[in-house]
Amino acid sequence: MPVVAHLWDPPRVSQQSPSLEIAPAVEIYYDPDFDLWPTSSAVPGAHISLSGDLTDEQIGSVIHAGLHWFYYDDEQHPAATIEEYLGRAANREAEGTEIVVWGGPAFADTSTGVTMMPGCCVAFGERDEVYDFLAGRSAFAYLGHSPDTGLAIDADQILITQHDDEDRVLATIECPRDQLDAALAVMESEIEAFLAALPAWTTRHVPNHATALIEAITEGLRLSALIEKETP
Repeated sequence: MPVVAHLWDPPRVSQQSPSLEIAPAVEIYYDPDFDLWPTSSAVPGAHISLSGDLTDEQIGSVIHAGLHWFYYDDEQHPAATIEEYLGRAANREAEGTEIVVWGGPAFADTSTGVTMMPGCCVAFGERDEVYDFLAGRSAFAYLGHSPDTGLAIDADQILITQHDDEDRVLATIECPRDQLDAALAVMESEIEAFLAALPAWTTRHVPNHATALIEAITEGLRLSALIEKETP
């Protein structure tokens, strides 16, 4: 049964599709002068999709994206060494700060090429709002702004719609609910595969700070419920 179209519904950019993919997209911090470990060249607003097959440069960019809050001191002086940089991150609890990684689910209909990237000002861990919405615990899921992505449920169908700041429709994707659930499960497995690749990367590039760095990035990427479950 397709999603029922009402008079106020947006026009469909894609047809109902069994080709939904959801990638865990991390927004990369644009810092062309950073050289404490290998990173990918990036432009402002670029994203990297997490997986277990990223290059050392891509992994390095994801890590710097999560920790860059600690790279500069109060006077905006960058850390001169890895020890100084990661030392600041390790002291985050004493300073009352947290690891925040920008990004979230990137929706794609592979049969039409329709793609919806995460909006601005959404933290990676906030994807738990999608699960709350699907479970009926919340009336909506926040997925950032500029653009704004929304989810709607009608029976066993999901409608994903993305709008610009003037509420104009940029794209829509419609799919069965079970396909959305399956795509979300794949997304979570890609995140876990990325985390599983971190120990080898830290051995190569920051062997003296491996444990602290892995804990910090895990804090920024995993859902809060998973972090709490693993905390003694």
